[in-house]
Amino acid sequence: MKPWARNAWIVAAFGMSMLLFLGFFHLRQGGQGWAMLLAGSIVGVFVPIAISGTHRPRSARANRRVQVEAGEVVLRHQWGTHFAFLVSALACVVGAVVALIAVANPVYRSLALLVAPVAPFLAWSYLLSLLRRPCTVLSPAGVRVRGDIFDAELGWDELVAVRVEESPAGVRVVGVPGASSYLWRRVRGVVPLYGRPGEGSIFLYDFTYDRPGVVAEVMETLARLAPERRAEYLLGPAVALLRGDHETIQES
Repeated sequence: MKPWARNAWIVAAFGMSMLLFLGFFHLRQGGQGWAMLLAGSIVGVFVPIAISGTHRPRSARANRRVQVEAGEVVLRHQWGTHFAFLVSALACVVGAVVALIAVANPVYRSLALLVAPVAPFLAWSYLLSLLRRPCTVLSPAGVRVRGDIFDAELGWDELVAVRVEESPAGVRVVGVPGASSYLWRRVRGVVPLYGRPGEGSIFLYDFTYDRPGVVAEVMETLARLAPERRAEYLLGPAVALLRGDHETIQES
């Protein structure tokens, strides 16, 4: 499945905010130059931002998200999708406020009344998610995740499978039933934008990583290796795979 198809809901959320704006501009036909300027700015700026959440970055940018710190590998999560939603939510906030102030049409006023209490709520949630600076930490002991709305961890010795799933698209880490190293807790103050994964598992959407399949491969290898060999693999072959060093050599 193509990346744009997997993340089509980004475009849908953006489209809802655009409909609200364009409906207002259609009704305001009284020489409102500032309104047309705002409409042009939205189309010229927000569309590229929304689309930015649906593409894979080039290797040079992806490499900066793979860092080695104190014997651990830190994978910074992509932020384009959440930023696109934040912008769409803010667009809905502005559109709803303007419509309530300046539009008399009952249909658009009713739509604005529905959007007005929900959009700020969502904007605040996505802002908090971005401020958390989500990342996945791979250590010789196990995997730790500081997600957008949760924290989780699982030891390699209790990991039984890593699956790249298509519906919903993402990477699922599965531990043994009742794993003592397993932890999954929701972060206070951040709205639960999606549900809790199954017991003993950690799920991250595929747009979290630059290379979801490679991340899953590295995790599976770390789980299979003997404990004394994990550190060597993690700081050598694993970093090279995650950074796509072999792809860089092929391109050059």
